[in-house]
Amino acid sequence: MSVYRWLLERPLYKNSFIFFVGTILAGLAGYLYQLAMSRMLSLSDFGELSSLLGLLALVGVPMAVVSTLTTRQVSMLQVRGSSASVSYLTRILTRGVIIGGGLLLLIFLLIGPWVKEYLHLDSLRPYYILAAALPLSFIMSIWRGVLPGLQRFRIFSTSQIIESGLKLFLAIGFVMVTWGLEGALAAQLIASAIAACFVGWSLRDIFAIPPVPVSLSHLRVAVATVFIWTLALAALQSMDVILVKRFFVPDEAGVYAAFSLLGKIIFFGATSIAGVLLPMATELYETGKHDAHRRLLYLSLALVSGLAGLGLMLYWLAPTLIVRIFLGARYVPFADYLFWFGVMGFCLSVVQILATYFLSIERRWFLFILGLAPLLEVVLVYQFHGSLLAVLKIFVTVLGLLAIALFGCLLLSRARRLAESEI
Repeated sequence: MSVYRWLLERPLYKNSFIFFVGTILAGLAGYLYQLAMSRMLSLSDFGELSSLLGLLALVGVPMAVVSTLTTRQVSMLQVRGSSASVSYLTRILTRGVIIGGGLLLLIFLLIGPWVKEYLHLDSLRPYYILAAALPLSFIMSIWRGVLPGLQRFRIFSTSQIIESGLKLFLAIGFVMVTWGLEGALAAQLIASAIAACFVGWSLRDIFAIPPVPVSLSHLRVAVATVFIWTLALAALQSMDVILVKRFFVPDEAGVYAAFSLLGKIIFFGATSIAGVLLPMATELYETGKHDAHRRLLYLSLALVSGLAGLGLMLYWLAPTLIVRIFLGARYVPFADYLFWFGVMGFCLSVVQILATYFLSIERRWFLFILGLAPLLEVVLVYQFHGSLLAVLKIFVTVLGLLAIALFGCLLLSRARRLAESEI
C-alpha cells in the first residue's frame, strides 16, 4: 500500500497532512519573512516590527473568536446536512464583521498616540499601515473559518501559502528599495488583499446557495467561551514579545524576538494538528462517538510530542549552528537560549492541543486555568525583569505548569467518568 493511499484511508492523517503541509509552507514563508527582516532591518526596527505584529495578534482576538466559532458552527451544520444554513451563516457573519472591522479600525486610529508612547515607537506610519489591514482581516476570519468547517483543508492551506509567499517576496522588494519597516508591513496588507480574493472566489458555491435562516440565539454562550479561549491563547503566544519590548532596550527586544521566532517553529507543528482537531473532534462529539474523539486527542498529543521531541533534540545538540544559519553571527552569543525557547514552544503546543480539544467537546471549566496563565506572566514579568534569561524562565515555567495542569484535569475527568460507569 502506498503512503498516499494509507493517508487517504485515515481522515486525521490525511487532513492533518494537508493542513500540515500548507501550514509548514506558509509558516516557512512567514519565518523567512521575519528572518529576512531580522537581517535587512536594524535591530531597533525589527524589534518594532515584532511588537507591532504581537499587538496585531492581540487585537486580532475578535477575529480569531469569529473564525473558531464559525468553524465549529459550520461543522455542526454540515453534520446535519444543511448547506443552505451554512450559506445563511456565512452571509450574516460576513456583513457583521464588515461593520465590526470598520469600528475597530476607528478605535485603532484613535489610540495610536498612546500605543506609540507605550511601545516607544519612532513613528506612527507603520502602525497606521497595520491598522489599514483590520477590516480585511475581519472578513478573512469568517471565510477562513468556513473552509475548515466544510473540511476544505486544501483550499485553506493554499490561501495560507499564497498570502505568506506574497508577503515574503513583496517585503524583501519593498525593503530593498529603502521602504524599511513601512515596506515590511505594506507587504502584509497587499498579500492579505490578494489572498482574500482567492478565498472569496473559492466560496462562490456557498454564496450561490439560497440561504435558509438558522437560529443564532445559542451563540451567546459560545461567543463568550471562544472569546476567552482565543484571548488566552493569543496572549500566551505574543505577550512575551510585547512585554520584552516594554521593559528592555530596542536591541535586546530584537534579540528576544528573533529567538522567539525560532522557538515557535515547534509550536507551528501543533497549530496544523489543532486546526484539524477542532472540526473533526466537534463532528465526532456531535454524533455521539465519544471514544473516537478521545482517541483523536491522544493521537494528536502523540504527533505533537514526536515533532517537538525532534526539534528539541536539534536545539540541544546544535544551537550555535542553527542560530548562525537562521539568524546570523550577531545572534550567536545568545545561542544557549535556543533550547529554552524550544521548550516554551513545546509547552505551548501541548496547551494548544488540550485547549482545542476541551473547546470541541463543549467544556468550559478549563477556561479559568487557561485565562489565569497570561495574567500570571504579566505579574511576574513586571516584578522580575532583570535580564532576558530571567524573563525567559518565567514564560517557560508558567507554560510548563499550565500544560501539566490541563493534562492533569484531563486525567481526573477521565478517572471520574470511569468511576461513574462502574456504579
